[in-house]
Amino acid sequence: MEDKYKLILDISSADTNWTAKVTVVEKSPARTAQYSPTKYQNITLMDPEVQATIYDTNIQAFEDQLVSSKTYLISNVDVKPTKQQYRSWMGDVQWTISGRTKVEEIQEDHTALLSSTYDFIFFTGIIGVALDIKPKRLIQTRFGTQS
Repeated sequence: MEDKYKLILDISSADTNWTAKVTVVEKSPARTAQYSPTKYQNITLMDPEVQATIYDTNIQAFEDQLVSSKTYLISNVDVKPTKQQYRSWMGDVQWTISGRTKVEEIQEDHTALLSSTYDFIFFTGIIGVALDIKPKRLIQTRFGTQS
């Protein structure tokens, strides 16, 4: 039997009866919204194009599901464009996971893929590292010269 999944980028708010295969990278702690009593919990998926969020009583309902490094088949998610003020990373699509969302764990282990290791190497004599280079501009110094 061939599995049929819809690619996350191909899912829109108008789509129905779809199933996506997702891998959870991180499940944040539940938080209370800044200007309301609403609780929310963000789920980081391996695909950075989507933000997944669980609200209020559904947080407890999904407490034992959507665990980091596990893979799931997920369907019946409310899909809508992410409002700019709520965009926490690059995703332009918001998935709201609710009580009608179907989540089924499948046996795939991505722990090695999701675990990062860091080796720190000491550099002697290094003064700085450029993280971002902006266009060149002239600056007037306090001595009346330009730099």
